[in-house]
Amino acid sequence: MASPLLMTLYFRRNHRKFRKPSFKQRFGNIIEGLSSKRKASSLFFSIFCYRRLFACLFIVLFADRPDFQIMGTVLVNQFVVITIGLANPFTSKNVMRLEFFNESMVMISAYNLFVFSDFVHSPHARYLIGYALIATASFNIGVNVLLMVYSTLMGVARIYKLKYFRNRQRIRRYCKKLRVKKDKPKGAF
Repeated sequence: MASPLLMTLYFRRNHRKFRKPSFKQRFGNIIEGLSSKRKASSLFFSIFCYRRLFACLFIVLFADRPDFQIMGTVLVNQFVVITIGLANPFTSKNVMRLEFFNESMVMISAYNLFVFSDFVHSPHARYLIGYALIATASFNIGVNVLLMVYSTLMGVARIYKLKYFRNRQRIRRYCKKLRVKKDKPKGAF
């Protein structure tokens, strides 16, 4: 339980070292994509860990009260969305937007879970809200898959573009050498 807190304190103290290769080698997966310009980005790791810890605690402590489990999940999720929005811990705006989108979808799904608790007694209403929950999850998965495919295609296009320009430069240098050889008189060194 203290490990995420200690790691956060360590990252907070050394947040300017995020860019150094030795620091990246030691903590690469934990700090990947986090901004070294903001101290608040060092909080992201502890929020990530404590969120899962609180989810487990809510499940164990409120095993007989699913409504409290859902309320706890919603409160923790709201805290995470607010913290990510205020701290802006990522280097890329696209990663920030995707993280915010995913957290929002989790929050919408958690709100839909209230219908499956003791608050709603109608099985027909639960059945209909089940479709909304499936649609929310499908939309979230679809957007994430489309963004992964798009980023992969853009990466492949960038690689081919670089290869094209490198080959183009090689061909120009080769043609230039041929012209120089052609223009030289026959006895010249």
